Amino acid sequence: MEAEKKYAETYGGKVGGILPLLGMIAAIVVLCFTGMSSLRNFWGAGFMAMVIGLLVFKDKNRYAKAVMKGFANPSFTMLFPIFIAAGILSQILTAAHLVDGLVYLVSLVNIPPAIIPCVTFVLCAVMSTVTGSSAAALLATMPMLFPMGVQMGCPAGLVLGAICSGSEFGNNLSPISDVTITSSIGQEVDIIAAVRTRVWYSLAAGIPALILFFVFGLATTKGVDLASLSVDSSSLGLIFIIIPILVAVLILRKTNFLVALVVGDLLGIILLLILGYSDVASIFAADGLLASGTLSLMDVLVFMALIFVVLALTEEVGVLDSFQTFMVRHAKTPRMAETVSGVFTCIFCAIIGSGMSTIAFISPIVRNIMKPFHIARTRAANYIAGFASGISWMVPHGVNTLTALAVAMGTGVVGDDFTMLNFIPYNFFCIGLIVVYWAAILTGIGRKKDEGGLQNEV
Repeated sequence: MEAEKKYAETYGGKVGGILPLLGMIAAIVVLCFTGMSSLRNFWGAGFMAMVIGLLVFKDKNRYAKAVMKGFANPSFTMLFPIFIAAGILSQILTAAHLVDGLVYLVSLVNIPPAIIPCVTFVLCAVMSTVTGSSAAALLATMPMLFPMGVQMGCPAGLVLGAICSGSEFGNNLSPISDVTITSSIGQEVDIIAAVRTRVWYSLAAGIPALILFFVFGLATTKGVDLASLSVDSSSLGLIFIIIPILVAVLILRKTNFLVALVVGDLLGIILLLILGYSDVASIFAADGLLASGTLSLMDVLVFMALIFVVLALTEEVGVLDSFQTFMVRHAKTPRMAETVSGVFTCIFCAIIGSGMSTIAFISPIVRNIMKPFHIARTRAANYIAGFASGISWMVPHGVNTLTALAVAMGTGVVGDDFTMLNFIPYNFFCIGLIVVYWAAILTGIGRKKDEGGLQNEV
């Protein structure tokens, strides 16, 4: 008979044991409402949780072991090489001006102004998918697509909504995005298996979004003469489209995910040097491509490390086990378990306004809640990522919405009266993600049993 697990003792019992977790959540909420909603701001919340843990743990040595256990979590350590390789690949494609080449193609065609929102959505979706980054798509396309769309007579909010929707499409779906990687690893499922099942939900949200951008474009665009606009770009960057294609081919041929990424990085660096986009000194400089790529996801990694530490502290005192027992007791059916998990994910993301932080925090908890029901692990990975991706773009204090607004204001084509309320209602893809995944949970569509290994949910 298995011996009963002995939990660490804390001042205040279970209430004291949950204080580090509650302290971190409270600190994050306060930081968000005071305008400090970046991941680096949240580092302080994680450190505060560690301090609270030190104060409530009776056995300080056991506290130290729990902290080290959190930092050494296998799921967390697996992220380092993958995130570094993915970050470098994103920097390579950005440095190659791949998006400029794509925009150049659009400028060669006499496109009616009314369908510019559709084109913008598709272009940003392609960019975010091949780079695996909503930030890369947003920052790279905004300076050109946003002014061009507004100057062509499209409502500013509609154009920005299309940019945000397209930017999140790939961030939610791409196999090299931090959202896909973290949500998959958090549910202990193969990344490609998650992508293979997630694509159907992304299309279910993306196709209606595309239709809505077409309808609203026709209904609201005034239209101007396209010939009056000038687009200074080049098609040379299109050569770099072979990199994500190569990575995709390698993955489809069962090549290890990390190996495929590193091969893509190597090819990208070679092309940058051959085509004159960069030189050796710039690539290896302290602020060069390799350093920037490595550091680009470091904010996420540090905060995730602190989250795993806080979870380890609460696990050490039995709080997580008690919480999961409570959740499972009230989730007597697979639908109820998913409903409880979905509500928890949505509320947490709405509070902190960060999709990645939500995924990192929620994933281990949801994984344990879902285990007794043996539901395909890809399913939880998908709806956690879907809710986090959708809601993080819906809240005014979210990192994504604040970034989009700041960059849009920086173009100079909108005034100070342009706010989040002007473009959040037009973020059709993110709204669609929330609707699609709630429909899947409540109706049970796509719910399959966990068969072990790769998942086959459709």
